[in-house]
Amino acid sequence: MLLRVAFVLLLLFSLFVQPADAYRKGYMLRKGSKLEKQHRRSLHEWKKAHRHKHHKKRQSMEFEELLMKMDSFIRPRFG
Repeated sequence: MLLRVAFVLLLLFSLFVQPADAYRKGYMLRKGSKLEKQHRRSLHEWKKAHRHKHHKKRQSMEFEELLMKMDSFIRPRFG
């Protein structure tokens, strides 16, 4: 019985400590400091590079797009 009570208290304590610790870690950098600006800039560059890294080009052309390109070469232009 005593073991169960100790386990429940330990569980409740860990549930209260984890969110408080997460909020405290966010204020380790002073807002507006050089380090915080560098962190924000590097994070933005990483996100931008990550998004473009996985951008895949279409390998096959759609039929309509192919016809439009052929028409632009073949059709005479007046005007």
